[in-house]
Amino acid sequence: MSDYHKDVNLIMTAVGDVTDTILFENNRLKYEEKLMNNISTFQERNANQDLNFFLIKDQKSNHKQLISTNLIESNKYDVTIYLTSQTMETSVYSNLIKLYQQLEAIKKQKVHEGLELSSLRKVIMSGLEKPYLIYDIAPYNLPDELNKIFHEIDENVQYYSV
Repeated sequence: MSDYHKDVNLIMTAVGDVTDTILFENNRLKYEEKLMNNISTFQERNANQDLNFFLIKDQKSNHKQLISTNLIESNKYDVTIYLTSQTMETSVYSNLIKLYQQLEAIKKQKVHEGLELSSLRKVIMSGLEKPYLIYDIAPYNLPDELNKIFHEIDENVQYYSV
């Protein structure tokens, strides 16, 4: 897959929702910042030493991607990616693809030595309605790597409204 997806975010919305979608896009950075602040506050209050955060900044845009790992058993951990989405948009998929590309680097972090990756969780913060995700990709002839990613999209997803 080419890197074209890194620079383009295709957003599809119903005509009646265009205003809400534009408002969400205008405030996206604020929503992402609010999400990061809430997670930081949660971590400080709970003093959870088993929770680690990785903040990945895109140099071209002002976009920040937050990923966390959480020890769930003595030898297993989860990885969680935090996303924002108003409707159906391609950035959800491109961020998941980037996460899969970074999983090996996350696994090699010193804090994960000797631990097994248990699951990949997704937290999607949205506007008023739950974003639309494509679950049935059978009609599309995609490479095996993308098929795996898209099949796992609907597993372990939590939605929160702003």
